Amino acid sequence: SDLNLCFPVTINAGECELQDYNFEYGPSTSRFQEEKRVFEDATTKKLSEKITLNMNRCVHCERCVRFTDEVTKTYDLVMENRGWKKELCVTDEDKGLWNNYQGNLADFCPVGALTWNDFRFEKRVWFLDKRPSLCDGCSKGCNIEVHSDKEIVQRYFPIYNEKVNGHWICDEGRASYKTYMDPLRIISPLLRYTSADGITQLVAASWQTALESLKVLLQSYKKSLLLIGTDSTNEEVQTLKKVAELFSLNILSYNGINGVMQSQDDASLDHLLMMKDKTANTRGLESLGIKAASNHQLLDYDLIVYYRAGRAAMPNVHTQKLVFWGVWNQQEIKQWQNAIQLVLPGLSTLEKKGTYINAQNIAQSFQAAIKHLGGGLNVDDVFQQLKIKA
Repeated sequence: SDLNLCFPVTINAGECELQDYNFEYGPSTSRFQEEKRVFEDATTKKLSEKITLNMNRCVHCERCVRFTDEVTKTYDLVMENRGWKKELCVTDEDKGLWNNYQGNLADFCPVGALTWNDFRFEKRVWFLDKRPSLCDGCSKGCNIEVHSDKEIVQRYFPIYNEKVNGHWICDEGRASYKTYMDPLRIISPLLRYTSADGITQLVAASWQTALESLKVLLQSYKKSLLLIGTDSTNEEVQTLKKVAELFSLNILSYNGINGVMQSQDDASLDHLLMMKDKTANTRGLESLGIKAASNHQLLDYDLIVYYRAGRAAMPNVHTQKLVFWGVWNQQEIKQWQNAIQLVLPGLSTLEKKGTYINAQNIAQSFQAAIKHLGGGLNVDDVFQQLKIKA
């Protein structure tokens, strides 16, 4: 049959049930004598920038067509013709495949006819470590499985949760791990240093030196603020409140993406999963009594220590002295380099445990899915060292 001929080359090797059945029960040789159907122009046909089709693997189950009809309701896939010439096509050649949930097509395609371009030919699945986590790309808090190799994330895969995300995740969330795998991510402390010839720049420093400098900064400015991004976990917020108490700092939260400052600004962007708030824990900070900051409030402070986990936006605070703490990249540091006095690297959602409260007010806890390969520390460790130095 076509299945016997196609199975040895499927990209779904290792997670294709049909291939497993064929290996276990199928004959060692094929009785297929007819001419094998071949789609010359659809071996690697890009349906979009995200999905590639190999029609020669397709078994015409039409799950993908039903998904775009019944789930996304975008109707962007259709089976044309019948019998020998039956072929999967997009309904609009100019638009191509355009829905925001295309990665799910590759997840449930049984034979690897539809593949997710970011993962295509990158890694065989038997090399992957698989651990549950949460997507922190928006306030929905979709349940996911993180697939990694040697602590490098290769892809996200949805985990079924009836109350949150059902069977699916959106494409934006599926690709959101790239923020944490960014080669420009800051993974060691940076300290502002002035050389003998008067040149000031941020240079690498040890944690001991960085925390000594933080202590001096916090004691040098009377109007100091600890600003907490709404992508922080509940547990981190509790610890950061202790830091604020230790150094008599005011404390506020900040989101700033898509105009969202509080949970009441959040809204659904479609009938499925996508949310306006692109941080994971705005409601968590509100439940812990942290009030949202406005841009004009921030102008009242001389020093702002801003902790975030990589998602919350950056407020317009160019005139103040800044300490960045958490997940940052070199481009962000460069943008505010004249104001930054210190950078303290932290851990992402993938590298720590914690709790988020999602848009439906459901509290969800998670464990670390990978180990942090840099020099970042979790908030508890930093607080313990600060407490010793205070």
